[in-house]
Amino acid sequence: MKKRDKKASSVWLVMLFIFLLPGGFFILCGMLLLEPLRYIRLRRSRYRRDFPARYKFPCETHPDSLPYGIIKEKKLPIDYRKHPRNDEMCGYFICGNTALLFSEPFIYVKEQDCWLTDFEYAELFGGDTDTDPTSADGVPYDVESEALEDLHSSFPDMHCDHVIWFVRSDKIKNAHARDLLAGRPGVVMYTKQTLADTLRNCIQDQN
Repeated sequence: MKKRDKKASSVWLVMLFIFLLPGGFFILCGMLLLEPLRYIRLRRSRYRRDFPARYKFPCETHPDSLPYGIIKEKKLPIDYRKHPRNDEMCGYFICGNTALLFSEPFIYVKEQDCWLTDFEYAELFGGDTDTDPTSADGVPYDVESEALEDLHSSFPDMHCDHVIWFVRSDKIKNAHARDLLAGRPGVVMYTKQTLADTLRNCIQDQN
């Protein structure tokens, strides 16, 4: 009986592979056909012109590319510091004594209907979403202090004492979850179309 079960399982695996193979082939072909266009668009971006990097397949837009391009195009008084240890990680946008971050280190916990930073999630839950975040035994990480510590250790000449996280709202499909995150202190919501005005408002608030 066990031999028959193993044989049946092997047959199903072979059939599944046969059915999935054409789909995977077409996806790969699509990626190969679109890759030159993506590469050209990437090379034309202001970020890659100022910070060239070795080509990797598939080529992906750097997470700082959009805000960096807008800041340069609009000539906004915001300084940019590339991450010193990893070319693919988000860098730091500096406005006065405030660091503007686009790393979006937030996790929506549906069971608890709340947003946590990835630091808080690891500290409070440890992967267990049944834990009540309001009655945790441990002290959660202060994500702002963590970010400032990383900034100051990387750039000793920077003297920031505040952090603002920019989160792209149109990527959050759940309207209720979007509203919850928008109400979190230190979070600014934006869309691709509104980012320039959002950055201008942030500059005005710092002055």
